[in-house]
Amino acid sequence: LPTTAAAAAAAEAAKARAERMRQAAPHDENELALIRLARRRLAPAMATPLAPIQRYNAGNLVHKLRLLRRLPSAPNVHPANLRTIYSHIYPNQTHYCIVDEPPVNLRKFSPCGKYLLAFSKSAGPTHAVRVYRLKQPRRSDKQNFPTAIWSHYFADHFTCSVSNGADTLNKDFCLFTDQSRHLIVASTQPAVRPAGAAQNNPEALSNIQALDNVTFYVIDMRDGQITGKKRFDCDFINLTHNSGVYIYDKLLAVLSLQNQQIHLLQVRDDGSLLDLMTIGQYCYQDDRSLLAKSMPKRTRGLSSLSDILNVDAVEPNEQAYAFIGGLKQRLLSFLWRRANSSINRINDLRSFHYHFDEYRALCMWKMQILDDRHLLIKYASPENIANRNFDSNGCAALFVFYDYIAAEIVNVYDNSDERFLQLFESFADYFRHSSVDGLICSMASTMNSFEAREQFRKTLYAVRSARNGGVEQSVKRGLSALPITAQNYRLSPYFDPSLFNYDEKTISQADRLKQCTDFPAKFYSQATNKVVFSIRSGPAAPDRAVIRPKRLASYIFHPFLPFAISVQHVFANNNASSSHVNIHYYGVPDNNTPK
Repeated sequence: LPTTAAAAAAAEAAKARAERMRQAAPHDENELALIRLARRRLAPAMATPLAPIQRYNAGNLVHKLRLLRRLPSAPNVHPANLRTIYSHIYPNQTHYCIVDEPPVNLRKFSPCGKYLLAFSKSAGPTHAVRVYRLKQPRRSDKQNFPTAIWSHYFADHFTCSVSNGADTLNKDFCLFTDQSRHLIVASTQPAVRPAGAAQNNPEALSNIQALDNVTFYVIDMRDGQITGKKRFDCDFINLTHNSGVYIYDKLLAVLSLQNQQIHLLQVRDDGSLLDLMTIGQYCYQDDRSLLAKSMPKRTRGLSSLSDILNVDAVEPNEQAYAFIGGLKQRLLSFLWRRANSSINRINDLRSFHYHFDEYRALCMWKMQILDDRHLLIKYASPENIANRNFDSNGCAALFVFYDYIAAEIVNVYDNSDERFLQLFESFADYFRHSSVDGLICSMASTMNSFEAREQFRKTLYAVRSARNGGVEQSVKRGLSALPITAQNYRLSPYFDPSLFNYDEKTISQADRLKQCTDFPAKFYSQATNKVVFSIRSGPAAPDRAVIRPKRLASYIFHPFLPFAISVQHVFANNNASSSHVNIHYYGVPDNNTPK
């Protein structure tokens, strides 16, 4: 970890970078406003000094761990210092192939660490969510464990049936509210595109074929009761890895790719969902009535936009093309005003009009909530959105900072803008809401970790030095992670780059399946570069001469305890799959402990 002098040097370097950014664009008031907004949001975290590292005795580790959990907001203590304890305590023993494992698909731990979420494996008419409660872990030898190992660690909390009939529970999507009070899951059902959908919403996409009826459920984590439900008919919402849904405090945002709308909902204390507003075709709730009043008198009595567009005196196609949604209109106006007020006014205006059709065709692709009034929206071409297998690093895109309270665009960046990359590197915590449950669970980023910043720059340098790389490709690679998906990263301190190194080909901080290898996932100490502990997703593999089926591994780490679960999925030739659950825990080391 960096010392106090190194921290002061890093702070001076950050100030120098900010000064260079201001000198590079002295007339860009929107960028300065965005920087001031990020600094105001991150003022408490930036004011916390980086205290010298304290070394704890081995006999005091458990006591310190409990103390740090009770005092997550200790004054004048940096989160990096709080996490140094995990370099001494880690999962060093493993139970392979648990016999009494339940027939479920294990998903993740809740941010509070009390519950383990799982989905039913059955392919029948009923799909259920099963939640297990983590028992008080007991430190004991491996030989003293009972035969029922699963019941030794977990107890049934509740089982909730959320979908019946043709609905299918989406096992890639799950979100927890603040303090793990409620759980949000979703189910999908195939739907058919209705006739006249493009006339009701001119911004709707027509190149998306697979549409679904998506239903969101809010489940109370105390008793397993469904407290809220919201259904979106004939829509396309990207639920994979929580890409199309974001939660911030009590605000839930759902991006409809089909209708090009962002639905903002509030999760109340009782778990019910309240519709707040819909952004896209309209920016305010009363925009529809104002639009109807601005139309001629013969169209004021018409109820829908399709009726207004299909007036006899106006060609429907021409009127539909002329109508631009409220958010898209604000984006085009902002780009024109920026070009009109720039130093190279003539060239910028010529470029704006030349690319106007491309700007007009841009569609919302991803989004995230930054704070209680700002959204980060990523725009891309509709051809890239419809293609699920395209490379997001090479396509052109726009990042839009939108104030949905004032219905104003704060700033717009291209995905090849180096200034935006510097802004993301300097204020990474503003984009990543990592402190879900205290300082221990806070994720390392380029803003608060020297090692994470160096790793990020090495990745950019590798792309820039590649054969088909360059500065523009490296910037696109660095900004490809934005907008960041909600709750899609492991919060375990063992993924802190200031403490451990690991091979991202075998295990990573992102919640993804990994290909099983013949060697375990090893965690190296950042200070000594020696192997501290290793995790294997299953027993030792047989001889290489034997043909083995395809194997994938998933890792579930506890947010703050030295406890992890690895699941090895084995796929046979007949597409049948089986899984083996392993539990990794901290125990008394012995000579027979597998490495």
